[in-house]
This record gives sequence, C-alpha cells and structure tokens, in this order.
Amino acid sequence: ARAEVERAAARAQAERVAVRAEADRAAIAARAEAEIREAAQRAAIAARANRVAHPGAAHPASASSTIVGNAPVAPSRSRISSELIDLLDVPEPPVPAIGEVDPAKDAEFQSLGSMPVEVSEDKTPSRPPTTVAAIIDTLSPTQKMRLAISGTREERLLLLRDTNKIIHIYVLKNPRITLDEVQYAAKQPSLSPDALKYIADHIEWGGNSQVCAALVRNPRTPMDVALRSIDRVGVNDLRQIARGSARGPIVQAARRILIGGSGG
Repeated sequence: ARAEVERAAARAQAERVAVRAEADRAAIAARAEAEIREAAQRAAIAARANRVAHPGAAHPASASSTIVGNAPVAPSRSRISSELIDLLDVPEPPVPAIGEVDPAKDAEFQSLGSMPVEVSEDKTPSRPPTTVAAIIDTLSPTQKMRLAISGTREERLLLLRDTNKIIHIYVLKNPRITLDEVQYAAKQPSLSPDALKYIADHIEWGGNSQVCAALVRNPRTPMDVALRSIDRVGVNDLRQIARGSARGPIVQAARRILIGGSGG
C-alpha cells in the first residue's frame, strides 16, 4: 500500500512539472507574439510619420481641405499629423509572467493529486486606432489641449466639436486657424459660450460682419455679447434677423437699427 501511495505521489509530481513546463512555453510564446505585435505597431506609426514628413510623395491629393458653403470640410482622406503621432500612446499588451501558476489551481492539484492541463486563450489586444477621429477620442484632456494649439485643420475641426468645451478656446488660440474656420465655429450651437465671447472680443474676428452675424444668430452666444456684436452686422443680415431669425431682444435691436438708419 505504501509503495502504491509513493507511485501515485511520483505521478502527481511529474504531472505538476509538465503543467508548469507547458505554462512556461505558453508564456514565452505570448511574450514573443507581443513583441512582434509591438514592433508592427511602431513600424505603422513610423510609416505614418514618414507620410506626414513627405506628403507629396505618398498622398498628393490629401494635403488640402475644401470649403462647401460656409463650412470647412475635412480632407477626403485623413492624414495623421506629427503632433498627433507624438501624443499617441500605444499601450503594450499584457504578457503573463514566466512560471506563473494560479495558486488556487495549484492547491487543487495538491489535494487531488492530478489536474488537467489548461491552456488559456490568447486574447489578442484590440488594434490601435488608425483614423484621426479615433485617435483624438483616446487622448486625455491635457493632450487634446496641446493638440488644439498646434494641430492641423482637420484636427481643429474635430476638436471644435469635442464635448469637453474647455478645448474650444484652445482651438481658437491655434496660430494657424483661418477666418472661415472661425466663422464656422461661431455658427455652432455646441460651442462653449466662453469661446463665442472670445471670438467676439478678438480684434480681427469681432470686426468681421459675417462672423458677427453668425454670433448674433447663435442661440448659445451670451445675450450681452450678441447685442454688442449686432452693430457690426451687415444690412442684409440685419434685415433677415429683423424678420425673426434670432432671439427676441436681438430681433428688436435689429429693427431699431434698421429704422434708425432709414430715418437718418
């Protein structure tokens, strides 16, 4: 009987060693696959950076945006800027430690003397985002602020629609922002009131009749800002506003300006 117990113990020990060896092999394979995946991700980012550095060679048609009506339209093919690549943080996939054994399963193995070999499924991490919009969604608020100040036209337009309204003013502080982008921003009801006031107080934008007309019509523009801006709205826009295409006090102010102008 004692010899039978010793043989059973020896078999259990051999099986335990085999299980741990299998776990080691699985961990080594997972680590190697993770390193290959990480190298592929770095190569993809480097390739995108190369396309940004030499846009004419790879994508000559994607370097500019078009304007439809008064709203800027993003390029037909998204291009990731070097600023956005610098902000992109590709997480490393989790890799199991070599020789790691589940304590609960090891205790069960000790009590039963045997345990079936279990190979955990290799859960491949999700692919990193590849479009500008998808990458921006992964950024922290601080990273979005940095991108807003230095980003491209496409990135600025996306950030102007960001739900974090603090970002909007940082977009307006981008030195490369154009007047048509500002006019587009002034029309957006989703823009923060502080950003609308920033536009109105700007020396150049606040004196532009089309920008002022957009501010006056925007229901999110603070009332005092809208009433202050209406004096710089063109006559044609004033007539449309006076017909009721704005809030009540603004409509009345437009009518007073038109009546006063015709009387003089």
